[in-house]
Amino acid sequence: MLLNEDLSRRTLVHAAALEWMPSPAKGVNRRMLFRIGEEKARATSIVRYAAGSRFAHHAHPGGEEFLVLDGVFQDDGGDFPMGAYVRNPPGSGHAPQSEDGCTILVKLWQFKADDRERVVIMPGEGEAGKLRAGVASSKILFEGASERARAAGARRRFQRGGRGFGTLELAAASSGTTSACENPAGGCAGVVQSCAASARGCLRLRQSSIPLPIPRKQHMKTCQIAVVGAGLSGLYAARSLNAAGLDVIVLEARDRLGGRILTTGEDGLSSEDGFDLGPSWYWPQMQPAMATLVGQLGLSFFCQNGEGDVIFERMSRERPQRYSPTSMEQQSMRLAGGTAALVRALAADLPAGRILRGAKVTAMVLADAGIELSVETGEESASLLQAEHVIAALPPRLLEATVRFTPAQEPKTAARWRDMATWMASHAKFFAIYDQPFWRTDGLSGTAQSMVGPMVEIHDATTASGKAALFGFLGVGAEQRRAATGEQALKEACLTQLARLFGPQALKPLATILKDWAADPLTATAADRTGGAHPVAGSKEWVSGPWKDRLFLAGSETSPSEPGYLSGAVTAAEEAVTKILSEIHRQ
Repeated sequence: MLLNEDLSRRTLVHAAALEWMPSPAKGVNRRMLFRIGEEKARATSIVRYAAGSRFAHHAHPGGEEFLVLDGVFQDDGGDFPMGAYVRNPPGSGHAPQSEDGCTILVKLWQFKADDRERVVIMPGEGEAGKLRAGVASSKILFEGASERARAAGARRRFQRGGRGFGTLELAAASSGTTSACENPAGGCAGVVQSCAASARGCLRLRQSSIPLPIPRKQHMKTCQIAVVGAGLSGLYAARSLNAAGLDVIVLEARDRLGGRILTTGEDGLSSEDGFDLGPSWYWPQMQPAMATLVGQLGLSFFCQNGEGDVIFERMSRERPQRYSPTSMEQQSMRLAGGTAALVRALAADLPAGRILRGAKVTAMVLADAGIELSVETGEESASLLQAEHVIAALPPRLLEATVRFTPAQEPKTAARWRDMATWMASHAKFFAIYDQPFWRTDGLSGTAQSMVGPMVEIHDATTASGKAALFGFLGVGAEQRRAATGEQALKEACLTQLARLFGPQALKPLATILKDWAADPLTATAADRTGGAHPVAGSKEWVSGPWKDRLFLAGSETSPSEPGYLSGAVTAAEEAVTKILSEIHRQ
């Protein structure tokens, strides 16, 4: 991975706007600021440890330095509270963890090879540095023959809501290397600025509007029901509960609605008449819940094109073969305008202001009056929402990986969530959009199966309005896709395959789209990069212990029938709504 790797160029990154990316260790997430390499990399990151999370013991051949931004970081060397600065030289190792949770700024592999000095600066320690105009405090964290690291806190510039805001500069200079991590005020959610001078390299992290540690009372909103996730199941549940007269708020981490339902135009942006990068089909006879919902919402639908021959590609050394398909007992159906038509119709039935986008739930605390939810909204601090009941309308594995529960979920419950694979999370879809469906003229349906790849299954994706397209599911695993030469190379390989199967016209698309769901942190976790089997319906016991009467799961994977499918999302939502209404009636 290469991220802001060119230190000869000035780069600005708003760290607070970056998504938290999962690390190989459960409960440890990262905001990557600078990176050259994969897991063992020269890197600068903001790393967040959930309570009880830890890494196995590992070495740092290139050295490591970190600054604790909040909480208490722990390793073999002891406990390091907020403001502690540690330099572990090349060849050192440790087993990092945090009992109560913490956030650190960490830099890896940016030491000189012969550096063997370990430095620990605890809060209150360190030599005072020279003050410049506008700087309230300065502390030298490390100073060697070729490197100096300092922390500088700016004077407060204005007040907002009882909290002071200023500017925090994190800077270091070295001869031929870059190494810095200073933060006297805590928090790290601003701008990354990297540069290089002709004589010496430097890395500077400059933050604006950084909250200084002045306590502020958080305002808490309240509602009867909080629904986490504005995909099909979340919106269906919210609509049903609202119709029953309950006060509902929907929290969606993305800036759009739909979750894994994503309908876009050829430019890859959401569209009311586009291509389904997520689920496309439903089967009315097999999935009556979906057929009923489509009818209730008055949505138009049409049959998946199946007229024409099917292509089968068995080996690279053999020509693809054409076959006349047998009649299908269950016809696949699609919605006019794309599957997002469901999302728009359900959202339209909710009162204005009840769906909050860009609102990511990071923690839930069980209280006497219900559940308190911590919600990140991109502002300086998390807001709080108190609800009598919560519906978590997202995949169980994602819920377990991204939300901290107090008290913790029972071990058997957490394990079940982790073990339930998220459908489509490991998959990727490729679309080629054309000016006309030329394959139909050649007597082909657009359906193909291949044992050669990179796509293993291909279908006609032409819309109800006549926008021509082919799409396919990639047979290349998520880890292989990550290690591949890039998105463009994958697209070119897919077009080459379409040309083998459907003719040279396939090489001239109007546009192409590649959606890799495994790279979507609001869909997939690190565990979803392998596997990909369809979820199997199991026990209805998804929540146990003290949470049982307050928290209800409604992700499609939790459905007792058709888990993972659109129909499963509807059924899971219906079950959650029924349980909540029963619990409210009982109370």
